[in-house]
Amino acid sequence: IVAMMQFNMYHHYTVDEHIIQCISILADLEIGKMKEEFPIASGILSAGINRRVLYVALLLHDIGKGRPEDHSLIGAEIAEVVAPRLGLNEKESETVVWLVKNHLLMSDTAQKRDNSDPRTVRDFCRDVNTMSRLKLLTVLTVCDIMGVGPGTLNNWKAQLLKSLYKSAK
Repeated sequence: IVAMMQFNMYHHYTVDEHIIQCISILADLEIGKMKEEFPIASGILSAGINRRVLYVALLLHDIGKGRPEDHSLIGAEIAEVVAPRLGLNEKESETVVWLVKNHLLMSDTAQKRDNSDPRTVRDFCRDVNTMSRLKLLTVLTVCDIMGVGPGTLNNWKAQLLKSLYKSAK
């Protein structure tokens, strides 16, 4: 993924730069730099969350890019091997694998489905399954969208994510 270009109108960075941007955004959120712009993600972080899982998931979420298979699926396979090597226990590794495999779930659901439809929320909740995953996925999604480029997470997208998070919660 080093210096790998992403050819679509959204990505301003290569894959490796995107990952670094995402981690930088997470660090900024953690120290409260964006509390007003992203109160839900900031609140989740300040209330306590497994930081190791979140950082490793962000590090690996696009590791499968550049292969013919779905990058989320191949990334999850890579994460199964890498997460334990980075010192995560079995439960943490399973969560990282789930996050890598499903890192587009929240943004796709929020932006491509009708969030006012109870079936949409029910299906999303069934896929996410736990409050812990919802919190981790929400923060990862905010970092991932913001890490694509300046202004990518606009008010409309932020509102959709907020609405889906609150309904799922």
